[in-house]
Amino acid sequence: SRNKIFQFTAYVDDYDNGNQQTTTYNQTDISFSPAVLASASISIKPVQALEISLSSKYVGKQFLDNTASQDKILKSYFVQNVKFAYNKVYKKKNALELFFQINNLFSEKYVANGYTFSYIYGGKLSTENYYYPMATLHVMAGLGLRF
Repeated sequence: SRNKIFQFTAYVDDYDNGNQQTTTYNQTDISFSPAVLASASISIKPVQALEISLSSKYVGKQFLDNTASQDKILKSYFVQNVKFAYNKVYKKKNALELFFQINNLFSEKYVANGYTFSYIYGGKLSTENYYYPMATLHVMAGLGLRF
């Protein structure tokens, strides 16, 4: 997809002069709006009560702000999860539900969020980028009872 802002004005704090400098951008990318998103999943049921699912997700590069600066980018990433779900119904209304899920199966190191800001100090433009790295391989389990 194309996610654009027709016209955007960025404000940068100028600590030397106590004001702000502005820059106007035309047809700039919207922050955190990748051009490519893709996902796929496949499930199998080896027995009636058990389902095994593999899901994959690809997220294209994203920008931390609306300037579309290559210095303020989140790299693309691809992750896969696997889930084992057991669901057994007893006497048509009681049920036992169990699941075990492994997320980021191959321990991909990636960043899915962050923030940025720029400022002028000592006559120099500085840009600070902060990132929120995601967990490598991690697991989750759950239990559900229905009476």
